[in-house]
Amino acid sequence: MSAADVFETASQAGAAAEILRKAVADVVPVVSGQLRDSIRVEQSEADGNVRLEVFGALQGRFLITGTRPHSIDAVNARVLTDGTTFFGPHVNHPGTSPNDFRDAALQTAIPAVRALGAEMVRVAAQNIKRRVKNV
Repeated sequence: MSAADVFETASQAGAAAEILRKAVADVVPVVSGQLRDSIRVEQSEADGNVRLEVFGALQGRFLITGTRPHSIDAVNARVLTDGTTFFGPHVNHPGTSPNDFRDAALQTAIPAVRALGAEMVRVAAQNIKRRVKNV
């Protein structure tokens, strides 16, 4: 099913995708902002389909699925640092728990997308009534 099957116009599909993009951006954990800023909506000029890229930045995958414990070695520097703390040339990272923030975003966005859909149905019904009167 394409966006054209669901929405009357590509701009309506884009509006729904933008609601979802904002909902995801609002709940994504922010350290540097790079992940939040990588969330984007893309619309195909060829067929009008809309694609929501939920995590464009590589760390999105690691945040969503979590990581196993692993070693980190300094490569381009003598020591590892987060900018305030120096850890040394080698660190045993404990791993991270999965954090699939997308579900919370979808739950937040559903009412707004439903409202958009209801408005689209209302406008379509008015258009049909007008067309029937003119026949």
